[in-house]
Amino acid sequence: MDMIASAERRTDVLARVPFPWEANPCRIVRLLDMLKFRADEFAILMKNSAKFEITLTLLKSKNEIFKDIESEKVREIGEWLKETKETFEFFGLEAASRQAQKILNEYLARPYTMDELAISIELLQDTINQFLKATQFMFIQPANMKYFSDSPGFGQTVQDRFPEMSGDIEDASRCLGIERSTAAVFHLMCIMEYALRRLGKRLGLVKGQVHLKTWGQILRDIDSAIGSLPQGTPQEKARRDWFSEAAAHVHHVKNSWRDATMHGRRRYTQKEAEAVFEHVKAFVEYLASR
Repeated sequence: MDMIASAERRTDVLARVPFPWEANPCRIVRLLDMLKFRADEFAILMKNSAKFEITLTLLKSKNEIFKDIESEKVREIGEWLKETKETFEFFGLEAASRQAQKILNEYLARPYTMDELAISIELLQDTINQFLKATQFMFIQPANMKYFSDSPGFGQTVQDRFPEMSGDIEDASRCLGIERSTAAVFHLMCIMEYALRRLGKRLGLVKGQVHLKTWGQILRDIDSAIGSLPQGTPQEKARRDWFSEAAAHVHHVKNSWRDATMHGRRRYTQKEAEAVFEHVKAFVEYLASR
């Protein structure tokens, strides 16, 4: 019974703290962080699971009474159970912890056949396996980690000037990071729509000319507004040229990517989506430059 009491006294040794992926859900967790997060406890879990399996394979076929097995083996299995129970508690596996405590309580309290112990341990191992199978991770290629940077995807200037774009910029970046290329281009087209409406407003288009209008309709009004801009002085000509270049960017995006993407007529490779990302980024940076 001392062994059981010792196990009960040590339940507070390992405080349950969130896993790195629980504390930061749907975000990148580095392999280094995962290994640093008490990898020793995970090793104990797997080591003892293997020990249980080997020991039971050797003993359960004899159908012996557990009390009749040499006392050293009883103590050894009991120590494995105690150690593993604490690890269960650390990982938040309450059902497995209760199962381990049940075995600790029962196998010294009454004659316990090896077949009975085998069934109990197998239930324990099944709980471990269910936990490990249910906790899954996605591997991110090292070259794609740039899309998970904490810095704004299009730079701080764009973030400050056009905060309404930040959600789609982040989503486009994350989609590229996990190589969901077509989804990334979809978000990039949403960014371009924000940019298009910003451009129209700068040219003096009223809300009715940009709100709930198609790209084609907005671009026609933008081209008309640019055509009406004065160009008598160098400053006026530079301003008109700046707007003309901005409009040319939008026309290029519309004809090359936007129409096919938004109407579901095209899918993109990773390389193609990255090219669209860089083009849209360059245009939005251009728009934020003045």
